[in-house]
Amino acid sequence: LLDYVLQPCKFSVHCSTLSSRSGMAKKPTHDTTVMTTSRIEAFSDGVFAIAITLLALQLELPPGFATSPSDQQLVDELVRMAPSYFTFILSFLVIGRYWMAHHDLFRRIKRSSRGLAGLNLLLLLTVVALPFPTEVLGEYGNLPAAAIFYALSISAVGIVMAWTWRYADQHRLLDPSVSEEEIRSARYHSWMVPAVFLLSIPVALVEVTAAEVMWTATFFIGTFTRHHRSADRK
Repeated sequence: LLDYVLQPCKFSVHCSTLSSRSGMAKKPTHDTTVMTTSRIEAFSDGVFAIAITLLALQLELPPGFATSPSDQQLVDELVRMAPSYFTFILSFLVIGRYWMAHHDLFRRIKRSSRGLAGLNLLLLLTVVALPFPTEVLGEYGNLPAAAIFYALSISAVGIVMAWTWRYADQHRLLDPSVSEEEIRSARYHSWMVPAVFLLSIPVALVEVTAAEVMWTATFFIGTFTRHHRSADRK
């Protein structure tokens, strides 16, 4: 009878012992990886492609344009849309440049983390929103408010990109073969575009055209510095 009463207790002690042993065998591990970098890159490439496609959709004749215009009317309307062409090409170059920078970054990243995935989503948010300030600048390019809105939108992309580089470096997500010189160069180029666009904001308050010249010069400066650094390494 005593064995019968104590049997559940023995069974309970035996289960708890097994449970504690299994708990000792399975030590909790902290794995920061949430997905492979290839999945992040594939998703990002799709968002960059959508953003560039949306830019092209902004190029259209106004709804109220004549159904059967004359040659002169069509030419006049196409000339009037010149600011839209400028903002389209500029935004296309900006998105294309950040797409290449994004590729360079993830080519050097060895593993991902939840924080990296979150920062990448924030970066894609700033990228996919660019068609709207592009449309605003194309339609109201003579107004300082439109230029400032555009400059802030472009700067946001660069700031998040630089933040992503910093995060990947601090959390040891980069491949060990990446040198300190590469990291410094990437940070420099990440900050160059937002720095120029932010500096153009007070300029836009005085003269919008001067701010646009600064934006255009950014790409020539970036190309020159890259070639200069490549020549120094050789």
